[in-house]
Amino acid sequence: MKRHLCVICLVFTVVLGIVMQLWSVPPIRIDIDDGQMITVTGTVYQKEIKYNNSVIYLEDVSILATSSQPSIRKEHQSTETLQMKQLHIENIMCYMNMKGTEQNLPCIGSTVSIMGEFWNFREATNPGEFDTKEYYHLLGIACSLQKAQLIRKSVTYHVLREALWQFSRKCASVYECCMNEQDASVMKAMLLGQKGELDTEIKKLYQQAGIAHLYAISGLHISLISGGIYKALRKAGTPIWLAALTGCTFLILYVMMTGISASSFRAIIMFLLSLLADCVGRTYDMLTALAVSAVLLLIEQPLYLYQTGFQLSFAAILGIGIVGPPIRELLSVKGFWGKVWSAFSASLSVSLATLPIQISSYYSVNIYSIFLNLFVIPCMSIILPAGGAGLFLGLCNEAAGSLILQICHYLLVFYEKSSQWTISIPGSIWITGASTNWQIVLYYIMLLGGVYLLHWIKKVERVKAVIRKDGVEDAKERRRRMRKE
Repeated sequence: MKRHLCVICLVFTVVLGIVMQLWSVPPIRIDIDDGQMITVTGTVYQKEIKYNNSVIYLEDVSILATSSQPSIRKEHQSTETLQMKQLHIENIMCYMNMKGTEQNLPCIGSTVSIMGEFWNFREATNPGEFDTKEYYHLLGIACSLQKAQLIRKSVTYHVLREALWQFSRKCASVYECCMNEQDASVMKAMLLGQKGELDTEIKKLYQQAGIAHLYAISGLHISLISGGIYKALRKAGTPIWLAALTGCTFLILYVMMTGISASSFRAIIMFLLSLLADCVGRTYDMLTALAVSAVLLLIEQPLYLYQTGFQLSFAAILGIGIVGPPIRELLSVKGFWGKVWSAFSASLSVSLATLPIQISSYYSVNIYSIFLNLFVIPCMSIILPAGGAGLFLGLCNEAAGSLILQICHYLLVFYEKSSQWTISIPGSIWITGASTNWQIVLYYIMLLGGVYLLHWIKKVERVKAVIRKDGVEDAKERRRRMRKE
């Protein structure tokens, strides 16, 4: 049953990808000149602070723009005011003309009217150049508004989401008070999802070292935070349904506060299915949960299929679930070295599965990131709990919070120094250039062929071992029973 569900989900994803390649919808081109003053009305669904700039995101937007025609003379100014055109788009981002003024920002869920300069996103003009328009198109954002001013806002708003946003900003201020500016920016990205203020040098360093996934809210964070709460409640003797309900509630509130991305949504669905499996007494299958989360995401937004975050997140789990086991079985090592080999094989499988995506997106790859991740990922099991404990202590007492957050500081220094050392190794960064679709397909065919070959070799070895132990007839009978099962 599990295998059939995985196959169905895989076929759905492949068919969707083919359909989208044949009938792809290009980014919306709005017939308004760049720099023209317009007025928009919409509902605030997110807001953030980007390097002291206040940015709000609107959905269900109506654009009201004057039709600026050169032939209209000054005496006909009143006529120009009447010649308005109204457009309806999905989402728009507005850079507010109020630097760092969080108190004056409209609440999430409120309906607002904003006036500012209209600008289309910039399209790539050279091969391999970052396409800003395509990037925001995949996020569902059509255009931007610069030097925006708030005209009016509604009294009603989403109370829970606004309270979570305010709490997130309060937590951010704790990190800013208890840590230096660079460390605070990393902790805000890691635990609060506030990547808009991430230190640019650290962001570039982590990307070059191949550990940029550490500051993305994903399965690692959810398994350590929400999973930790669930396991702690179970060990304390809490009934399984109450522990699961508490873990789910905390998880939903946490993701609402940090923002729902493709990787976090995938992690949420997989975590909820694992809790459901525990509650009903069934086994949890990682690949089935991954397939279900992929289908749910693509039904909601098919464009996720082309988003780098979606591709990396799902490819990494596929690497662990499909590529990892045969690599891990190559060596039969137990004890401490067995754990080391298991961690290395997991890191290697993720790197092999995500390699084409990294190359096609960033045109380079750090070949030593496999080894670096062996050290930095286990440290996250210390940074996240210490960062959370320091945060809540800092809300009560700044000195106590600063003391606990020193643990995070030293580990972040380790991240920085080890990343710098890795990059400094000659030949560490492999500049590959852009890859073509046929190269990516050929790579994955070869990778799956290698996985199948390793499975076949291991299967032959097991059959030979059974023959040596039980004889040919017993071995055939056992193989027949295995096929029936």
